Amino acid sequence: MSQQYGPPGPAGPYGQQQPVGPPPVAQQGGPGQWAPGPQGQGPYGAGPAGPQGPGGPHGPGGMGPFGMPPGYRPPRRRSNTPRILAIAGGAVAVALIILGVVLLLTRGSDDEASGPTDPTAAPTDQPTGAPTDVPSDEPSGEPSPTPTSTYMPKPGQVEVGRGVYVTPAKGWKRDNTFKNNGANYVLPRPGGSIEGWFWARQTELYDAKGFAEHLADIESNNLQNVHIAQGRFIPCRRPVLVKCYAINFSAVIPASQTRSKKPIIFRGLIQAFERKDGLVTASDSALRNEVFAKHYPTIQTMIISMWDSM
Repeated sequence: MSQQYGPPGPAGPYGQQQPVGPPPVAQQGGPGQWAPGPQGQGPYGAGPAGPQGPGGPHGPGGMGPFGMPPGYRPPRRRSNTPRILAIAGGAVAVALIILGVVLLLTRGSDDEASGPTDPTAAPTDQPTGAPTDVPSDEPSGEPSPTPTSTYMPKPGQVEVGRGVYVTPAKGWKRDNTFKNNGANYVLPRPGGSIEGWFWARQTELYDAKGFAEHLADIESNNLQNVHIAQGRFIPCRRPVLVKCYAINFSAVIPASQTRSKKPIIFRGLIQAFERKDGLVTASDSALRNEVFAKHYPTIQTMIISMWDSM
């Protein structure tokens, strides 16, 4: 269906011909039909109503969409979707990389923690590095089995305990005052006093350092004017020994307690030897200061005899 118009009239504001004659009767707009549009206001003044078509209510003389002149097309907005997708993809990639690094590190630490140990590594009997006065209190692994001793005591030897024997040096006499506690010997002095003493005893309640310090405390309580030097680790002279510790001390017996009414100075040495099975054997010995150089070698021979039986 087509609309009929009269002769062309003067041109409109955009070079369009205005229809002449009465406007067509308003009809219900539909597909392919024209209907009169409302009076529009153009950018350069009022214009006649334009036809309404299927696409919208504004004619050529009215305002276009969004309040712009007819024929105006707003700039096309760029979509943010690609940028959002790119950012999301980058975040996912970074997360995957971090996850991979964490898995590698975790697996590496697990492998190190569960790695095999060398079963053929033999423990060393000698302390490594400089000795310390504060050994570690942490356990050093499984306890070593009790050594199987094949030692046969020699004639004249006295058992200290647990298969450890001592050979008394010439001139030293057994003191049975503490016969149930190790082996105790004294070196008699003409006139009824003594030149010194040697006492070997054992324990499993202390390590070498602890037992030596314990014996030093006992001497401090039994004697007067006791001076105890700083203890020290010493080399162990037998493979069966794991820790060896020594403490030097001196003591003075006041003149009021001596027959000669003169003070007596004693020089002493405590040595403790810890075996692999945890048994500690210690020697507590002392000599008068004036005979120390003469008789100390005999104390050394008694200590060595204990080493040989360990």
